[in-house]
Amino acid sequence: MLHTNKADKRRRQPLLMLICYSCFATLTIFYGLVERHSLFITFIGFHLVTCLIIPIFHAYWEGNLAIKWREAWGLHRHQERKLKGIWWGIISGVLLFILICLGFYILLWTGVSTEWMRNKLFSWGLTEETKWWFALYMTIGNSLFEEMLWRGFLLERLLYKMQLFKAALLSSFFYSLYHCIIGVTLFGIKAGLVATFLVFMTGVFWAWLRRRYQSIYPTWISHLFADWALMYTMLRNVL
Repeated sequence: MLHTNKADKRRRQPLLMLICYSCFATLTIFYGLVERHSLFITFIGFHLVTCLIIPIFHAYWEGNLAIKWREAWGLHRHQERKLKGIWWGIISGVLLFILICLGFYILLWTGVSTEWMRNKLFSWGLTEETKWWFALYMTIGNSLFEEMLWRGFLLERLLYKMQLFKAALLSSFFYSLYHCIIGVTLFGIKAGLVATFLVFMTGVFWAWLRRRYQSIYPTWISHLFADWALMYTMLRNVL
């Protein structure tokens, strides 16, 4: 009973703490790409520290790491419900794949420079030898790490503070914030802001999907298709 009360008390952590975690994600992207011009440093700061280490240590501090891990993946849910969620992830992922491919070609049609994007990515440390590994990692690894952070960790704790709609908006705002840095840098201000808004709306949908099926399996699958589409179009037209 004492352990349970302690865990409940820790789950009532200040909202400011969760916001600080969210802001830290953007800071790692800014530091890695804008200040250090390094994909490697960005991956260490964002994926390893922000998306993996912080959620694990926070859940350990709460005293329920194993429980929260099972809840994030929906391991306690009925098989039929999980399968339905996975189908939602596949269907929405295919739709996102098509929309992102179309959107990228519209972006190129507007005159956005592929040479600029290529030079910027290579200035961050990408090479001809590593671009395929980069695409594979971004498709599988990035989608997994981001879902673990935003829908598996942050969203669930925001729901202790507010209703789903507000939690989805807030988590999606911070999720889209660092995408604004990447989008504006690669695509320019106008196209970058449009891309950021679309990321925000997709984040809201994923928040709903995560809550609806109580698992990050559906959102990870959907997110994987989205990142796959982006990497496919980049490899085909830019790299």
